[in-house]
Amino acid sequence: MSNLLTRAITGALFVVVVVSATWYSFWTFSGMLFFVMLIGLKEYLGMMTKDLSYGLRALYLTLGSAFFFLAMFSFVRFQDPEDHWFVSAMSGLFAFISIMMILDLFRKEALMPRIFGTIPLGIIYCSLFIPSWFFVFLMVTSWEDFYPLFLGFIFLVWMNDTFAYLTGRLIGKRKLFERISPKKTWEGTIGGLAFCMLSAWIISMYFTQLDLRGWVIIAAITAPAATLGDLVESMMKRKAGVKDSGNLLPGHGGILDRFDATIIASPPVVAFLMYWMK
Repeated sequence: MSNLLTRAITGALFVVVVVSATWYSFWTFSGMLFFVMLIGLKEYLGMMTKDLSYGLRALYLTLGSAFFFLAMFSFVRFQDPEDHWFVSAMSGLFAFISIMMILDLFRKEALMPRIFGTIPLGIIYCSLFIPSWFFVFLMVTSWEDFYPLFLGFIFLVWMNDTFAYLTGRLIGKRKLFERISPKKTWEGTIGGLAFCMLSAWIISMYFTQLDLRGWVIIAAITAPAATLGDLVESMMKRKAGVKDSGNLLPGHGGILDRFDATIIASPPVVAFLMYWMK
Protein backbone atom coordinates (compact mmCIF):
# COMPACT_ATOMS: atom_id res chain seq x y z
CA MET A 1 0.00 0.00 0.00
CA SER A 2 1.41 3.39 -0.98
CA ASN A 3 2.27 5.89 1.72
CA LEU A 4 -0.30 8.34 0.33
CA LEU A 5 -3.10 5.75 0.56
CA THR A 6 -2.02 4.70 4.06
CA ARG A 7 -1.93 8.36 5.08
CA ALA A 8 -5.43 8.92 3.62
CA ILE A 9 -7.00 5.91 5.37
CA THR A 10 -5.41 6.73 8.72
CA GLY A 11 -6.40 10.38 8.33
CA ALA A 12 -10.01 9.46 7.57
CA LEU A 13 -10.27 7.20 10.63
CA PHE A 14 -8.62 9.89 12.72
CA VAL A 15 -11.19 12.45 11.54
CA VAL A 16 -14.05 10.12 12.48
CA VAL A 17 -12.66 9.60 16.00
CA VAL A 18 -12.00 13.29 16.67
CA VAL A 19 -15.33 14.48 15.24
CA SER A 20 -17.29 11.79 17.10
CA ALA A 21 -15.59 12.48 20.42
CA THR A 22 -16.09 16.22 20.06
CA TRP A 23 -19.68 16.01 18.84
CA TYR A 24 -20.88 13.58 21.50
CA SER A 25 -20.33 15.45 24.77
CA PHE A 26 -18.04 17.62 26.85
CA TRP A 27 -16.72 14.52 28.65
CA THR A 28 -15.77 12.60 25.52
CA PHE A 29 -14.10 15.76 24.22
CA SER A 30 -12.20 16.13 27.51
CA GLY A 31 -11.18 12.46 27.38
CA MET A 32 -9.90 12.87 23.82
CA LEU A 33 -7.79 15.90 24.76
CA PHE A 34 -6.42 14.08 27.80
CA PHE A 35 -5.47 11.11 25.62
CA VAL A 36 -3.76 13.42 23.11
CA MET A 37 -1.90 15.17 25.94
CA LEU A 38 -0.77 11.94 27.61
CA ILE A 39 0.41 10.17 24.45
CA GLY A 40 1.93 13.41 23.14
CA LEU A 41 3.92 13.95 26.33
CA LYS A 42 5.02 10.29 26.29
CA GLU A 43 6.25 10.75 22.71
CA TYR A 44 8.04 13.99 23.63
CA LEU A 45 9.82 12.32 26.55
CA GLY A 46 10.76 9.41 24.31
CA MET A 47 12.24 11.75 21.71
CA MET A 48 14.10 14.18 23.95
CA THR A 49 15.20 11.95 26.86
CA LYS A 50 15.98 8.48 25.56
CA ASP A 51 17.85 7.40 28.72
CA LEU A 52 15.06 8.41 31.15
CA SER A 53 14.19 5.70 33.70
CA TYR A 54 10.67 4.26 33.82
CA GLY A 55 10.17 5.75 37.26
CA LEU A 56 11.03 9.28 36.16
CA ARG A 57 9.00 8.87 32.97
CA ALA A 58 5.96 7.88 35.05
CA LEU A 59 6.57 10.83 37.37
CA TYR A 60 6.66 13.33 34.49
CA LEU A 61 3.53 11.82 32.91
CA THR A 62 1.78 12.14 36.28
CA LEU A 63 2.94 15.74 36.57
CA GLY A 64 1.71 16.48 33.06
CA SER A 65 -1.67 14.94 33.90
CA ALA A 66 -1.86 17.11 37.03
CA PHE A 67 -1.25 20.25 34.95
CA PHE A 68 -3.92 19.15 32.49
CA PHE A 69 -6.54 18.67 35.21
CA LEU A 70 -5.48 21.92 36.86
CA ALA A 71 -6.32 23.65 33.58
CA MET A 72 -9.74 21.97 33.56
CA PHE A 73 -10.33 22.96 37.19
CA SER A 74 -9.38 26.53 36.34
CA PHE A 75 -11.98 26.54 33.56
CA VAL A 76 -14.65 25.59 36.11
CA ARG A 77 -13.34 27.93 38.80
CA PHE A 78 -13.12 31.00 36.56
CA GLN A 79 -16.41 30.74 34.70
CA ASP A 80 -17.58 34.05 36.13
CA PRO A 81 -17.19 36.74 33.41
CA GLU A 82 -15.59 39.01 36.01
CA ASP A 83 -12.71 36.53 36.25
CA HIS A 84 -11.58 36.92 32.65
CA TRP A 85 -8.33 38.35 33.98
CA PHE A 86 -7.27 34.72 34.45
CA VAL A 87 -7.86 33.92 30.80
CA SER A 88 -6.01 37.08 29.77
CA ALA A 89 -3.03 36.05 31.92
CA MET A 90 -3.03 32.51 30.50
CA SER A 91 -3.36 33.83 26.95
CA GLY A 92 -0.40 36.13 27.56
CA LEU A 93 1.67 33.20 28.87
CA PHE A 94 0.74 31.03 25.89
CA ALA A 95 1.56 33.86 23.47
CA PHE A 96 4.96 34.49 25.07
CA ILE A 97 5.98 30.82 25.03
CA SER A 98 4.68 30.32 21.48
CA ILE A 99 6.56 33.34 20.15
CA MET A 100 9.78 32.30 21.89
CA MET A 101 9.51 28.75 20.51
CA ILE A 102 8.95 30.15 17.02
CA LEU A 103 11.95 32.48 17.39
CA ASP A 104 14.03 29.41 18.23
CA LEU A 105 13.53 28.34 14.61
CA PHE A 106 15.88 31.15 13.60
CA ARG A 107 18.55 30.41 16.19
CA LYS A 108 21.36 27.92 15.77
CA GLU A 109 20.89 26.85 19.41
CA ALA A 110 17.34 26.79 20.80
CA LEU A 111 16.87 29.14 23.75
CA MET A 112 13.64 27.85 25.31
CA PRO A 113 15.00 24.47 26.51
CA ARG A 114 17.77 26.37 28.28
CA ILE A 115 15.28 28.76 29.94
CA PHE A 116 12.71 26.20 31.07
CA GLY A 117 14.63 22.93 30.78
CA THR A 118 13.87 20.29 28.17
CA ILE A 119 11.33 18.33 30.23
CA PRO A 120 9.44 21.31 31.78
CA LEU A 121 9.14 22.81 28.29
CA GLY A 122 7.59 19.56 27.06
CA ILE A 123 5.10 19.56 29.92
CA ILE A 124 4.10 23.14 29.09
CA TYR A 125 3.95 22.33 25.38
CA CYS A 126 1.70 19.29 25.81
CA SER A 127 -0.10 19.68 29.13
CA LEU A 128 -1.05 23.37 29.01
CA PHE A 129 -1.32 24.24 25.32
CA ILE A 130 -3.57 21.27 24.46
CA PRO A 131 -6.29 22.01 27.07
CA SER A 132 -6.21 25.75 26.29
CA TRP A 133 -9.47 25.26 24.39
CA PHE A 134 -11.30 24.82 27.69
CA PHE A 135 -10.96 28.56 28.23
CA VAL A 136 -13.24 29.25 25.28
CA PHE A 137 -16.03 28.00 27.53
CA LEU A 138 -15.70 31.25 29.43
CA MET A 139 -17.17 33.05 26.44
CA VAL A 140 -20.00 30.70 25.44
CA THR A 141 -23.12 29.56 27.24
CA SER A 142 -23.45 25.92 26.29
CA TRP A 143 -21.74 22.89 24.80
CA GLU A 144 -23.84 23.39 21.65
CA ASP A 145 -22.17 26.78 21.17
CA PHE A 146 -18.68 25.46 21.86
CA TYR A 147 -18.13 22.29 19.86
CA PRO A 148 -18.70 23.92 16.42
CA LEU A 149 -15.93 26.40 17.25
CA PHE A 150 -13.48 23.62 18.05
CA LEU A 151 -14.48 21.45 15.09
CA GLY A 152 -14.32 24.41 12.73
CA PHE A 153 -10.82 25.24 13.95
CA ILE A 154 -9.70 21.60 13.63
CA PHE A 155 -11.08 21.41 10.08
CA LEU A 156 -9.15 24.56 9.14
CA VAL A 157 -5.92 23.06 10.53
CA TRP A 158 -6.54 19.85 8.59
CA MET A 159 -7.32 21.69 5.35
CA ASN A 160 -4.15 23.73 5.67
CA ASP A 161 -2.07 20.64 6.46
CA THR A 162 -3.61 18.43 3.76
CA PHE A 163 -3.47 20.91 0.90
CA ALA A 164 -0.04 22.22 1.87
CA TYR A 165 1.14 18.59 1.60
CA LEU A 166 -0.65 17.94 -1.72
CA THR A 167 0.29 21.26 -3.31
CA GLY A 168 3.88 20.81 -2.22
CA ARG A 169 4.03 17.33 -3.74
CA LEU A 170 2.55 18.55 -7.03
CA ILE A 171 4.28 21.86 -7.70
CA GLY A 172 6.56 22.57 -4.73
CA LYS A 173 10.02 23.82 -5.70
CA ARG A 174 11.09 26.69 -3.44
CA LYS A 175 12.11 25.52 0.03
CA LEU A 176 10.35 27.22 2.93
CA PHE A 177 12.74 26.37 5.78
CA GLU A 178 15.20 23.81 4.46
CA ARG A 179 17.39 23.74 7.59
CA ILE A 180 14.43 22.57 9.71
CA SER A 181 12.07 20.83 7.27
CA PRO A 182 13.59 20.07 3.83
CA LYS A 183 10.28 18.96 2.28
CA LYS A 184 8.24 22.07 3.04
CA THR A 185 7.91 24.55 0.18
CA TRP A 186 6.54 28.06 -0.35
CA GLU A 187 4.14 26.70 -2.97
CA GLY A 188 2.74 24.17 -0.49
CA THR A 189 2.41 26.82 2.22
CA ILE A 190 0.51 29.18 -0.09
CA GLY A 191 -1.69 26.31 -1.30
CA GLY A 192 -2.52 25.39 2.29
CA LEU A 193 -3.43 28.99 3.10
CA ALA A 194 -5.64 29.31 0.00
CA PHE A 195 -7.63 26.16 0.77
CA CYS A 196 -7.81 27.10 4.45
CA MET A 197 -9.44 30.44 3.50
CA LEU A 198 -11.83 28.68 1.12
CA SER A 199 -12.75 26.21 3.86
CA ALA A 200 -13.57 29.12 6.19
CA TRP A 201 -16.24 30.26 3.73
CA ILE A 202 -17.75 26.76 3.63
CA ILE A 203 -17.59 26.33 7.42
CA SER A 204 -19.35 29.68 7.97
CA MET A 205 -22.43 28.33 6.18
CA TYR A 206 -22.81 25.43 8.63
CA PHE A 207 -21.23 26.62 11.88
CA THR A 208 -23.01 29.92 12.40
CA GLN A 209 -21.66 30.64 15.90
CA LEU A 210 -19.32 32.98 13.98
CA ASP A 211 -20.07 34.96 10.85
CA LEU A 212 -18.02 34.72 7.64
CA ARG A 213 -15.63 37.46 8.71
CA GLY A 214 -14.92 35.70 12.02
CA TRP A 215 -14.14 32.38 10.33
CA VAL A 216 -11.97 34.07 7.70
CA ILE A 217 -9.94 35.80 10.43
CA ILE A 218 -9.52 32.46 12.23
CA ALA A 219 -8.33 30.89 8.95
CA ALA A 220 -5.87 33.76 8.44
CA ILE A 221 -4.49 33.09 11.94
CA THR A 222 -4.61 29.31 11.70
CA ALA A 223 -2.75 28.70 8.43
CA PRO A 224 0.54 30.49 9.26
CA ALA A 225 0.40 29.48 12.95
CA ALA A 226 -0.20 25.84 12.00
CA THR A 227 2.76 25.92 9.61
CA LEU A 228 4.97 27.38 12.34
CA GLY A 229 3.69 24.72 14.76
CA ASP A 230 4.72 22.02 12.31
CA LEU A 231 8.16 23.61 12.00
CA VAL A 232 8.56 23.81 15.80
CA GLU A 233 7.96 20.07 16.10
CA SER A 234 10.26 19.40 13.15
CA MET A 235 12.94 21.34 15.04
CA MET A 236 12.41 19.10 18.09
CA LYS A 237 12.60 15.94 15.97
CA ARG A 238 15.76 17.18 14.23
CA LYS A 239 17.37 17.82 17.60
CA ALA A 240 16.32 14.34 18.78
CA GLY A 241 17.50 12.73 15.52
CA VAL A 242 14.17 11.05 14.72
CA LYS A 243 11.88 11.14 11.68
CA ASP A 244 8.56 10.83 13.55
CA SER A 245 7.51 11.46 17.13
CA GLY A 246 5.98 7.95 17.28
CA ASN A 247 4.30 5.23 15.23
CA LEU A 248 0.73 5.28 16.56
CA LEU A 249 -0.75 6.59 13.28
CA PRO A 250 0.47 4.76 10.14
CA GLY A 251 1.47 7.23 7.44
CA HIS A 252 1.45 10.15 9.88
CA GLY A 253 3.76 9.05 12.70
CA GLY A 254 2.76 9.85 16.26
CA ILE A 255 0.15 11.96 18.00
CA LEU A 256 2.50 14.96 18.08
CA ASP A 257 3.03 14.63 14.33
CA ARG A 258 -0.74 14.97 13.86
CA PHE A 259 -1.36 17.66 16.47
CA ASP A 260 1.83 19.73 16.19
CA ALA A 261 0.10 22.37 14.08
CA THR A 262 -2.89 22.48 16.42
CA ILE A 263 -0.79 22.96 19.56
CA ILE A 264 0.86 26.19 18.40
CA ALA A 265 -2.18 27.46 16.47
CA SER A 266 -4.57 27.03 19.43
CA PRO A 267 -3.38 29.91 21.69
CA PRO A 268 -3.73 32.73 19.11
CA VAL A 269 -7.10 31.40 17.93
CA VAL A 270 -8.34 31.11 21.52
CA ALA A 271 -7.12 34.66 22.22
CA PHE A 272 -8.97 35.92 19.13
CA LEU A 273 -12.19 34.18 20.19
CA MET A 274 -11.92 35.72 23.65
CA TYR A 275 -11.80 39.15 22.04
CA TRP A 276 -14.31 38.50 19.23
CA MET A 277 -17.04 36.96 21.39
CA LYS A 278 -17.14 39.61 24.14
